[in-house]
Amino acid sequence: MQPSKIVWSKTFTDLYTKKSAQHQRAIDRALRMMAHDVYHGSLKTKKMDGWGDIREAHVTDGQVMTLTVDGTVVSLRVCCNHDDVYRHP
Repeated sequence: MQPSKIVWSKTFTDLYTKKSAQHQRAIDRALRMMAHDVYHGSLKTKKMDGWGDIREAHVTDGQVMTLTVDGTVVSLRVCCNHDDVYRHP
């Protein structure tokens, strides 16, 4: 599914700006893939167990971002390491 709009939450923006340049580039790469297809194979996008409509997408092996999808609008929630995202998606 190709989104019409990708919205950054304040939390996502704050976390993104605190990331290293290397992690920011990885997130940017993932967002470019997401702009063409939210379910791009490299992102491994799937619903998070026990968190309702929140989905996770892998940026790298250790970095994950969470998002919600409402029609064709994707709302980015957080981007953090794999373990932390399951505590506060």
